[in-house]
Amino acid sequence: MKAAIFYGGAVVKIEEVKKPEPGPHEALVKVGYCGICGSDRHKYYHGWPFPLTPETKPKTSELKRLKYIPGHEVSGTIDELGSEVKGFKQGDKVAAYCINYCGKCYYCRKGLTHYCVDFDKNIMSDHWDGGYAEYVKVPQKLLLKLPEDVSVKLGNLSLDTIGVPYGAFMEVDITKDKSIAIYGCGPIGLSFIKILNLRDIYDVYAVDIVENKQGRIP
Repeated sequence: MKAAIFYGGAVVKIEEVKKPEPGPHEALVKVGYCGICGSDRHKYYHGWPFPLTPETKPKTSELKRLKYIPGHEVSGTIDELGSEVKGFKQGDKVAAYCINYCGKCYYCRKGLTHYCVDFDKNIMSDHWDGGYAEYVKVPQKLLLKLPEDVSVKLGNLSLDTIGVPYGAFMEVDITKDKSIAIYGCGPIGLSFIKILNLRDIYDVYAVDIVENKQGRIP
């Protein structure tokens, strides 16, 4: 299959690589869409991104030896199923959550898998090859089956672009009688504004240092 290989130092090459083989609890997804996250841009220009600590950030010389397939905002269709995968079939439209979880820690046992203590050790593209390729393998527990009336393209927005602001919306007490300020009018900020509007919340202040983003506000 063809894939975009990142070598570090702002070097990306399209190459022919071996098609992944799904494990027993994984599915092979034929990639329809893979978004470009701000973290992908950070990797491209500045190297390995998160968490940026002295222990985890490679030295500049080491960045030149990085070689992996980026991309963690994936939607597509099921191409192949591992032997233990249940509830999915070949051809199903799916979106893929990018952060795996242990299922055993305090937070996972409470259903708060997004707080998993191992979240920074098992991330698509950081720890296994990502979605800037024709195919990507994904653990079953990270797959979201898309409804019949939701396209693979639209389903891709359910990940970071809409999923992140919607998750934040559900975490805080936002009501119609409150004034809301959104700092940053990139894809996440604009989606948050749209979510607020859909909930009939219009007393919203959008703040950004880039003047031409004003015209993008919904």
